[in-house]
Amino acid sequence: MAVESGPARSPDFYLGDSEGLPPHWGGTPRRAFVVGRPTLATGSPAVLVRLDPPLPGVEGPPLEEAIVMPRFAGRTIDQLGDGSIVVNVLRAAGDVDIHKRTFEDGDLVVEYWADAAASIDALPQPIDEAAYWARTLARIRRFIDQHGNSDVPAFYEDDEGRLDVLVGNLRWHHAGKGGVSPGPFPGIDYAADLDRLPGWEW
Repeated sequence: MAVESGPARSPDFYLGDSEGLPPHWGGTPRRAFVVGRPTLATGSPAVLVRLDPPLPGVEGPPLEEAIVMPRFAGRTIDQLGDGSIVVNVLRAAGDVDIHKRTFEDGDLVVEYWADAAASIDALPQPIDEAAYWARTLARIRRFIDQHGNSDVPAFYEDDEGRLDVLVGNLRWHHAGKGGVSPGPFPGIDYAADLDRLPGWEW
């Protein structure tokens, strides 16, 4: 993948929401411009990209730059072709410099899963927030009905995947820790729905 220079540079690829596990940012695609090719501790291929516009930060400021790597072995960002691949979008942990040429274990933290594609048209359709929230609320209601409380333990999975991550993200944002992030379900008053749910506790 050639890296262009100058003010009219085209994106090297695009990032869109993944249908994989949240957190996610609401489906608005981001342009990704490759600015480096660091070496990861695992030896996996990765790129340092500038994101336009930045992604909301889950646990910190917006991500203007991030490390992007294929989530599954055997895929590369340099060979996207006509489809898309699932990638990890990583931020630097603590005070680690995101511009390092070589990263060690613990230097990077996965902030998002995303889909990467050579064109916007090749990205999967954005997540239907209303439908996704309805499914999530039903999963939480089912957990409360089965367990008698809303204390979802770490690493808990139901038939649709990890529920602890979803519930933790909801509580984290409700506590005001999301900063500029629009929250886990942009445009949806998830707090009001949960407040009406018998057995739910923040």
